[in-house]
Amino acid sequence: RVTGTNANRTTDFAVSGWSAIADLPETRGIHFMAGGNKNSAIQTQGSKSGSDRYKNTTYLWNGSAWSTGNNNTVSKDYASGGGTTSGAISVMGYSGSAHQATQKYNGSTWSDAGNTGNSQYNPIADGNDSSAIEAQGTTGGTNSTNSASTYNGSSWSSITASGSSGYGGQGGGTSSNFHIAGSYNTGGSINNAEKWNGSAWSTTSNSNTPRSNGQGGGNSSAGYISGGNDLSDDMKKSESWDGSSWTNKEDMPEIKVSASHTSTGSLTANTGAIQIAGSNPDISKTCFIYTFANPINIQEGTVFEEIDTGSHFIWYGGAWVEI
Repeated sequence: RVTGTNANRTTDFAVSGWSAIADLPETRGIHFMAGGNKNSAIQTQGSKSGSDRYKNTTYLWNGSAWSTGNNNTVSKDYASGGGTTSGAISVMGYSGSAHQATQKYNGSTWSDAGNTGNSQYNPIADGNDSSAIEAQGTTGGTNSTNSASTYNGSSWSSITASGSSGYGGQGGGTSSNFHIAGSYNTGGSINNAEKWNGSAWSTTSNSNTPRSNGQGGGNSSAGYISGGNDLSDDMKKSESWDGSSWTNKEDMPEIKVSASHTSTGSLTANTGAIQIAGSNPDISKTCFIYTFANPINIQEGTVFEEIDTGSHFIWYGGAWVEI
């Protein structure tokens, strides 16, 4: 079942939207490392509850079910990172004090990935076990920073600081193509957006909704953000980035806050995106994927709900027929 307006329901309508998948085996929140898309994803660390924190369990998603991978070498939350089931990285974090250590995953086991040189938590980071980038974060409380560094597979090096200080940002990308959209500073959630091209930061169009502690994916040319906190602390919204402007997309079925900051998925590609656990507002284990597909790929019998009229249609392999 998919939804849209009357204007969407055409023969070239691109079916898209969020749908529920199997729950993560355990609740997870207060930020954790996660990466991947609707077909393949990885999650590690984070908190099981507000009083049961600093986990090191790893879970793997194969497109249809979760399985347990090898434990991480460090137990923490308030980390960030990215990657896939074949290579991932978890950057900085918190377990009573701020971390500068990072851990990497080679598709089977976790190992030390060196120190960033910045003891921080709640940063934004993305990449994998051979290349990564991190920016912003907090050294404690509301002490937001704009420091940044990149990883070459063996060590971290400082790079030019980002244009905005903040923590709890969302976005994603690589060490040469990275974007941040929104974060939190002493003024609250913001929608400042900027990108890194491998040598310098530059500002880009602000996202439509100020937010922090949500999730993002993609890079500075094509990406997305979803969930998080805004000024009303009630966020299901998602937006897609095409390299020059933001477009509001379908709302998630639930509020999602304090999950992972990054994902390699997309709201404009067939690989889709994945949203793992987080808080809604209690720490949860519910997960959702975002699917984007052309009508030729729609399964016959798919129902379309026209949200502006209340009408319903079914796809019969070549046309929408009202039911």
